[in-house]
Amino acid sequence: MPQREIKPQRAKVEILANGFSDDQLGDVHSWLCTQAQKYNLCWLLAYADDGVIWGRMDGVSLITSYEAAKGIEAEKFCTKLSNQTLQQARIFGTEAEVLLWRNSGNNCWQARLILDILDSNNANFDEAFDENYLIVGTRCKQLNKNFTLLEDGAQGLIHVVPISIKNNEYHKLKLKVRHYLAKEDFARITISRLVYLSN
Repeated sequence: MPQREIKPQRAKVEILANGFSDDQLGDVHSWLCTQAQKYNLCWLLAYADDGVIWGRMDGVSLITSYEAAKGIEAEKFCTKLSNQTLQQARIFGTEAEVLLWRNSGNNCWQARLILDILDSNNANFDEAFDENYLIVGTRCKQLNKNFTLLEDGAQGLIHVVPISIKNNEYHKLKLKVRHYLAKEDFARITISRLVYLSN
């Protein structure tokens, strides 16, 4: 196993929503799109009661896997982004991530921001390391809007990712995750965020 390279990486954590009702949050698609524009975020990974939702910012619009597959056979594998079924969503980019989740205890929305910063006075964290996770899928099929249907024959997993991969091309699609370390006597991962999706 390769040794992890811990680097100086200042970041701060902010609470964006604490106990929001559906009315306070509004339409989840619009709320996430607003956060993406505010913090320069470009990728979405969300989990709903009925599946996984990928997405990508295209200018000022958030395009989801459901929208990319709409009207074609791949639509049956995609989940619509909605307040009713969403469990959690991460909209992320190289500088920050906004995590939105429904608190199962009180059925209200919570949200937090992790933002990489330069100012040490406002930082909650000073060190981090990155890891790349391979995205499952042995067969690829290009879809609309530069999305790709990935299927893994061995496990029967299917999802639609917001990046273009040629049909049946061997892919090296990776999700970069940043782990921030606690300010303690020993290094311990305290919080993590998604950073980037690349092929």
